[in-house]
Amino acid sequence: FDDLMLLLCCRQGPVCFIPLNEWPCSRM
Repeated sequence: FDDLMLLLCCRQGPVCFIPLNEWPCSRM
């Protein structure tokens, strides 16, 4: 799971949902 995937996921909303994890987009 890399920065590009996180960036693309964070475009969808304030929280990025991936298997077994949640990434708040404020980390970007």
